[in-house]
Amino acid sequence: MEVTADRLNELIKCHSYHERAPEWGERAWIAHGECADVVYWDISNSWCDIVHVQVKRGGEDWLKWFYEETLRQPDTIGSEAGQ
Repeated sequence: MEVTADRLNELIKCHSYHERAPEWGERAWIAHGECADVVYWDISNSWCDIVHVQVKRGGEDWLKWFYEETLRQPDTIGSEAGQ
C-alpha cells in the first residue's frame, strides 16, 4: 500500500523524523507515531510503500480505519483522484 510520507505522518500522528530500519531492507524506514509505528520502503519523491504496522492504541479497529483512510486519500497511487 502506497501513501505519501506527509499523509502517513498525519494518520499515525508522527511528530518526529523517520529513521532507517535496515533490518527490513536497504530502503526501509520507520515512522514512530502516537497511534502506531509504521515500517515502509522509500519509493522516492516522498512516497512510501507500507511494509508493517505496529498499532499502539485502538487495536484492530484502528488498523482497519488506518487502511481505509489510506485507500481513500487522493494522494494514494492508483486512486481516481490521484491519477
